[in-house]
This record gives sequence, structure tokens and C-alpha cells, in this order.
Amino acid sequence: MYLEDVAETHDTYDTWEFKMSAEGCTLAESENESSGLIVDFDNEVPASDRIVSRDDNQILLGDISVELETLSTLAKSQDNEIGAQIGDQREIIDSEISFAKDVIAQPRFRLASLVGWLRPLLRFLADKFAGGAIADAAKRLLDLLLSLVG
Repeated sequence: MYLEDVAETHDTYDTWEFKMSAEGCTLAESENESSGLIVDFDNEVPASDRIVSRDDNQILLGDISVELETLSTLAKSQDNEIGAQIGDQREIIDSEISFAKDVIAQPRFRLASLVGWLRPLLRFLADKFAGGAIADAAKRLLDLLLSLVG
């Protein structure tokens, strides 16, 4: 079993949590490494309410903006192979990237919201275009987002 069901009782309520077993962590790490994504399960997960300030992260947010623009340009490409693989999801991809650009343009934003919004898109692009320019841009963007965590 890779996930363990853990119940915690507090004074007024019960919470149910899932934590990954050691075997699950090992499996996830090997899967992620084979796809080029490195996740360190030994480090503490950051607070889900991390607020990012534009003033404190201008350079990094500028780099994220560049990668978002790169993804947008590549996704809009008229290349037949890219167009065939993206299909009717082009508008969805464009709106998700546009939303992310709007969020990082704000003076402050919640990192978990941005990552939660972009995660499905980045996974889709990395899987669909493995080894290509779009997958590389998606991985660079994920690396930049993860650097905001620390």
C-alpha cells in the first residue's frame, strides 16, 4: 500500500489525512526521475498559504513571465505536429497561461493557487511533448515555480 490513511481527532473535529508510505515515496521518486522531475520527499512541505510578493521576487517572476510567454508562443505554433497533438485544447492552454500571467503581475499572490492552476497544464505539456521544446519550457517553468517555495 502506497498511501496510509491517518485519522486525527481534535477537540471539535476529525480530520482525515493521507501520507505516503516509504514504498510510495520511492516509487514516486523513481517515476519522477525517469520523467526528468526531481522531488525531494525528505524536505518539509512548505505552508500552503505562502504569499509571494512581487517586490521581493522581481527577477524570478520576470523569468517565470518569460517562460510563460515561451509556452504561449510554442502552443500557438502553426507547426503541424504541435497543432495535431494540441488539437482543440489550444484555447484552454492559452487561457491557463493568460491566467498565470495575470496572477504573477499582481503585487502579491498565493503560490499554492498558481501552482495548483498550472500543474495540470505543465504535466499535459511535458507528457504530450516529451523531449521537445514545449516539454523543456514546461520543466523550466516548474523549476522556477519550485524555486519560489524556498
